[in-house]
Amino acid sequence: PWRLGAAERPWKGKAGLMDRTLRHWAGLAMTAIAWGIFPWAAWAQQAPIRQYVLPSGQQVYVQENHSQPIVTIDTWVPTGSVNETDANNGVSHFLEHLLFKGTEQYPTGTVDRWLDAKGAKYNAATSQDFTHYYITIASPFFREALKLHANMLQQAAIPP
Repeated sequence: PWRLGAAERPWKGKAGLMDRTLRHWAGLAMTAIAWGIFPWAAWAQQAPIRQYVLPSGQQVYVQENHSQPIVTIDTWVPTGSVNETDANNGVSHFLEHLLFKGTEQYPTGTVDRWLDAKGAKYNAATSQDFTHYYITIASPFFREALKLHANMLQQAAIPP
């Protein structure tokens, strides 16, 4: 194999620590890839995306990935700042924040407390032509998280 001479490897030192360290980490990286520890290894084996249309017309896309015991619920609403006027500028982003403030079933503060207690990651984003709301949570809490998510989107406690 090709090797640099000692004069061209000033980092090597007497014990060759750098060489051994690089070989060690390269070996660990290759092992991790082979075992599928790095996310990109799992991406190569993704399942197809299935599409469903609910009676309401809402489209649902499902892609199963059983490499981790988590689930993400992500709803995209086709509206954003492009639909706003000077009179209602910022309303999409304002509504985005209000949806996490609670509902009749989940009063103010209970959404955050419940999701935080389950270790969930949740947020929303507004762009020019969409707003989306997501929850990523451990799989055992999927059903309750889905109920909460749907309730937030359909029954948000928006003040008059």
